[in-house]
Amino acid sequence: MPEFISSAVAIHDPPTHAILDKQATAQSPNRLVIQLQPEESITLTILAKSPGEGMRLKPVDLALDLGETFKMRSLDAYERLLMDVVNGNLTLFMRRDELDAAWRWIDPIREGWSQHDEKPKAYTAGSWGPASSSALVGRDGIAWNDEL
Repeated sequence: MPEFISSAVAIHDPPTHAILDKQATAQSPNRLVIQLQPEESITLTILAKSPGEGMRLKPVDLALDLGETFKMRSLDAYERLLMDVVNGNLTLFMRRDELDAAWRWIDPIREGWSQHDEKPKAYTAGSWGPASSSALVGRDGIAWNDEL
């Protein structure tokens, strides 16, 4: 079964002047979730006022499901790549100068790991990554969506 490649980040920044009471604003924040593979979609969840219920807010999804909208099966990543090869479309392939630039960028990082006896942090396949990734974004008051 293909894995989903999606991520959402929530920034917890309280408003400078809240016009609603604390109970109304204590609900989940508005969020934009962009899901890439294999089922591409975009969902904007906003807090909307429930009609006729005073200032009661309710999360409402505004969703675009590309598979449902276009009613056709999209090719997975490898199918698209192979079709590009067959059709001679090289836009997804790196030129030699791009490859050289990529190695110039990563080589100092690899050298730093080597000098400090560091290695990339291991984590379980299919997970959101190592726990240290949460600490990294948490320093700026940000949390991954699944940690809310």
